[in-house]
Amino acid sequence: MAFVFCMNQGRILAIDYGERRIGLALSDPMQIIASGLTTIQVQNENSAIQKIKKLVGEHEVILVVMGNPLDKNGSEGAKARQVKIFAEKLRQQIPVNIAFWDERMSSVTAQKMLIETESKKKRRTKEKIDELAAVVILRHYLDAN
Repeated sequence: MAFVFCMNQGRILAIDYGERRIGLALSDPMQIIASGLTTIQVQNENSAIQKIKKLVGEHEVILVVMGNPLDKNGSEGAKARQVKIFAEKLRQQIPVNIAFWDERMSSVTAQKMLIETESKKKRRTKEKIDELAAVVILRHYLDAN
């Protein structure tokens, strides 16, 4: 787990990476509040990277925090390696640092949050869960830093 401390004020973008969908969350400039931003439908990786690059510029992001899907025992498995490969491709396209944050249980937490707040089951979409998972990752990162 890499820690990158942001002494500067500015927005942090959190990414919950998935092969089909990428959930995104954004902090406020003071790095206090974590809000859901959007979910990107992944048709191809390059297109997803370009959308993220555009959002980084639009929101003046100073740091990207990637959810790191570690195994239950804390080791890096195949999914974590896939995230690192995606992060490296993203790093070549954006002018900000990328940090990794343990995302274990973020999707489960997001699903529970959605169940508590959304009374209609059909509104609990996978896209909302992915976006909320990014919010959970960002909230944990902000709380720790």
